[in-house]
Amino acid sequence: MSSSRVIKSFRQLLNESKEQSRRRVVIEQIISAMSLGVNLSPLFADMVKAAQTTDLVQKKMIYLYICKYAEENKELLILSTGTFQRDCQSQDPLVRGLSLRSMSSLMNKELVEYMAREIKKGLMDRSNYVRRIAVLATVKLFRVSPELVLGTEIEKKLYSMIAEVDPYVSINSVVALNEILASKGGISITQKIIIHLLKRFHEFTHWGQSIVLGLVANYAPQSEQECLQILNLLDNYLKSGNTSVILAVSKVFINLINDLPNLRNQIYDRIKNPLITLVSCTGNEMAYPVLKHIYLIATQLPNLFASEASRFFIKGSDPTYLQEIKIDILCEIVNKQNFKQIIFALASYVINSSLNEQISSYCIRAIGKIASQLSSYFDMVIDYLMEFIELDIPHIVEASMIILKDVIRLFPEQSLEIVLPELKRLSEIIHTEEAKVSLIWILGEFGEKIDEGPYILEKFVETFSEESSEKIKLELLTSVLKMFFKRPPESKKMLGVILHEATENSNEPDVIDRGLFYYRLISTDINKTKSIVLYEKEKFTRFTENDPLELFEILMDEFNTFSVVYKKPYDQFKRILHKNEEEEEEEEEDSSTDSSSFSEEELLDQIQQNVNDLDINQQNQNQQNSQEEQEIELVPKFNLEPSEFQNKWMNSSHNLNFDFELDEELDKESFEEILKENNFQVMASGLIQSTIKIFCYGKDISSNQIGLFQLLITGVNVKLNAKGTNPQFLKLFAEYIATVLTE
Repeated sequence: MSSSRVIKSFRQLLNESKEQSRRRVVIEQIISAMSLGVNLSPLFADMVKAAQTTDLVQKKMIYLYICKYAEENKELLILSTGTFQRDCQSQDPLVRGLSLRSMSSLMNKELVEYMAREIKKGLMDRSNYVRRIAVLATVKLFRVSPELVLGTEIEKKLYSMIAEVDPYVSINSVVALNEILASKGGISITQKIIIHLLKRFHEFTHWGQSIVLGLVANYAPQSEQECLQILNLLDNYLKSGNTSVILAVSKVFINLINDLPNLRNQIYDRIKNPLITLVSCTGNEMAYPVLKHIYLIATQLPNLFASEASRFFIKGSDPTYLQEIKIDILCEIVNKQNFKQIIFALASYVINSSLNEQISSYCIRAIGKIASQLSSYFDMVIDYLMEFIELDIPHIVEASMIILKDVIRLFPEQSLEIVLPELKRLSEIIHTEEAKVSLIWILGEFGEKIDEGPYILEKFVETFSEESSEKIKLELLTSVLKMFFKRPPESKKMLGVILHEATENSNEPDVIDRGLFYYRLISTDINKTKSIVLYEKEKFTRFTENDPLELFEILMDEFNTFSVVYKKPYDQFKRILHKNEEEEEEEEEDSSTDSSSFSEEELLDQIQQNVNDLDINQQNQNQQNSQEEQEIELVPKFNLEPSEFQNKWMNSSHNLNFDFELDEELDKESFEEILKENNFQVMASGLIQSTIKIFCYGKDISSNQIGLFQLLITGVNVKLNAKGTNPQFLKLFAEYIATVLTE
């Protein structure tokens, strides 16, 4: 929505607002209207002019506006360069950093010379904060003008800044170089760089540690001794509480196996327990990718997790996606020692009414997969499948029949002795589509081995015209033709009936086509037709539907990436990612064309109301100032019940965070004594590692205001969280408690 009245109103308010507080409100309204989709591009020159302020909050909002509309105002953009350059020379590092970050975000080729000059200055800035921003700004400069970065002093400077004392500058330099040199495979990894980063490893944040571990994973140690040193150095970080760090360390360990083949089993044993612990100690969303990585390792080393099978049993609180991956892991780690334990657990999940139908069917498929892996136990699997069918629960019967068919395909000689005598009874209790298709297939393949085989099929043929499922009709056509060549006398009439029904009375094109195909095939050469239909099938031990073994080998090389979660190599995943990005861009374009739901009048009224509110607030400023000058005096022995404290804490309308430092370290008892002496009441206290945690409260005598406080004290550093109903008194309370503890 673009409105000349709205723009005129904003321009007038900007020009009339001389006071900083009033102008801040006007700029806030401009940003708010901008976020609603109002095109405020015509205000560009006015906003650049308004950037001449010492108010950091205003600067942030104005720079946000400039970055938003820079593309639409390329001719006026040159006006902002002077402002950016002046702010880059400010005495305040926050202003210098803000200006540099905003200037580099413009991504305009006409400004690259100014950007490059300020970035070079920023890389040499005395402030760590500014240097951090300058390092990341080099990536933005590279995207606009690669020749100003690649092979220049900027690239050399970034390499030297890896040795910076500030850990954020150091790690930002690594990230920037990886981005800039992506076409060359990323940063050039040398032994000197790796040693330097590993020595400082404890200084980095978890994100920084993950970046460093990514480099180490791609580093080729020069000797076995160096491999062992890296393993020993990183071993303690397998105890980290961060999922990303543990997976990254695991990837380093796995990659080093190639250099230490004799330690393969010990290395995998070392990463096993941290991964299992992560599953139980993190939320479901974090546990899922960890389980996917465990599954990947299990495909390569099934026995590694075999003794821990119970750790992957389903919990009632697990969401469906966690239950499925746990079942997949159980299928991979099953062996002769834990077979009965796992198969019993899966069978119990099938009949567990608290689990959804999807998981019941998934467990049945898992049981079938286990049968293909451990053929010596196939008879137990078939017994379970027959029991499931007896339950006469539609989704269980359907899944069981499908798996029963697959088991027969794998082990025909052994399983037919058990299944064939039950086919007639099964035909009477099966009603779902897929279950019928499976049964009809079994009858077509092996039905001639039992006396009732043709007659069971005949019952299905009698209801052919009433059958609504096309899949059943197609399977029935094929099975009857097979039975005809195996038991001609009993099947000749049945074949004629079904071919007539399929070609003359059916409405499904596929059914008609197959019926005509079989009819013409028989009419042409019945002996050749028999050789085609009853061709000799080769024995097999693995279904093509299963994931290829080569895939898991590729994924092991891409450990600790999204490739493992999506079960796709990076090349395929990259195509999906690009497709999703294109769809998101289209959605953004569609949403940008939508008009705002706010009318022009409503927007103008809202702007005026906010400005009026500012005037009212200014009228009350003296009253608030006098309120701030009040001194806090607490009611002695004021008491709150624990439940009342908790209720007030959870429902307080205002919250204030306040940090300060003590003159000296004190123990928990000393803090409690000081608080009680000043009429603060301690609700609870405790010691978490080296941090003292205290909940307390107090009530002011003159105002009857109640303040609730949480104190986190580590050494001389205190983090205060205050809650209450009046923000002005919260500030007074916070200052008072800080004074009490520091005197």
